[in-house]
Amino acid sequence: MKLIILASLLLVIVLSDPVKISITIFFSILWFIYTIYYIIKLNKAKEKAIKTNNIRKNPPNNNYPAYIRFLYSKKLDYKVFISSIIELMLKGSISLIRYNKNDYYFIDNKVSDEKLSKSEEKLKRILFFNIGDNDKLSIKRLTYNAKHNSGFFYNIYKDWMHTFNYEATANKYYSSIKPTVDNGLFYFVSSMIIAIYNLFFTKYLILSLIIFVVTSYLIVTVDNSAKREEGAKEEYIEWLEFKNYLKDRNNDMNLLDINTLETYATYAYVIDEYDNFTKILDKKYNTDNEIFKNSVLLSTMVLRIFDDLEKEIKDSIHIAEFKSIVLFARNKGRRL
Repeated sequence: MKLIILASLLLVIVLSDPVKISITIFFSILWFIYTIYYIIKLNKAKEKAIKTNNIRKNPPNNNYPAYIRFLYSKKLDYKVFISSIIELMLKGSISLIRYNKNDYYFIDNKVSDEKLSKSEEKLKRILFFNIGDNDKLSIKRLTYNAKHNSGFFYNIYKDWMHTFNYEATANKYYSSIKPTVDNGLFYFVSSMIIAIYNLFFTKYLILSLIIFVVTSYLIVTVDNSAKREEGAKEEYIEWLEFKNYLKDRNNDMNLLDINTLETYATYAYVIDEYDNFTKILDKKYNTDNEIFKNSVLLSTMVLRIFDDLEKEIKDSIHIAEFKSIVLFARNKGRRL
């Protein structure tokens, strides 16, 4: 149905000028009515912002960090991918070793993967088969592939994300999952086509601007439209309380053991408290402390070794999605 609508929009180009103008105005009116209706519908269903000043010293549960990211942010984003890698480290399935001053290697520990989920098994294949050298992969190489082979990286990333999405939605965190990337892409492309048609065919610049602004607003609204189930909302509040503990400069993190600190560092990353956590950790300890010498994960997080990787993965996803829009337009809606 989506392809039929987009194909119909693209076919307008070959019609005579009077017909172009009439059809463009017709599509614009339909688009406007649908968009306003959808915005009203989303705002009515939108979950109210949740805040708490309570402090919780311990994590609410020991769930996978990637699942917690999904619960916390309502997104299946690049942080889900990186936190899943860290989860493999915490499980002992892979290790991170320092290769030299500027690079680290992920190593496949070749242990039984019976306790790994399907998405984790697929993630290991991506790291060590698709990108790495069977049993090792440098962070620099992973970062390079995300940056310079964005199309290839995005394809394997998207394939992995479909598997993870299936597992994550089984937790039933949300009463209504927001539209997928494909739906968002369809809406964005069709809106931009209508805006361009108005600009060139009807000469209504103001209408093109309205379509662009309203489309941008709707995309932001949709991004926060999923509503947490009651049980998930309670768990989310508990994670907010734990977040308050992590950012409290007077907390007792200096009394925690290495394993606990590694777990807390991972949770800090997925609930967007990474910056504060590393600053507090660096202040309570120093990088010459024995605790950092005994934990590669903590030292890499405090030294921000994952920062470049995170940036390139995020950019790779954005570049690949933009390219898919351009290619879709060039091929006039044909499936690639």
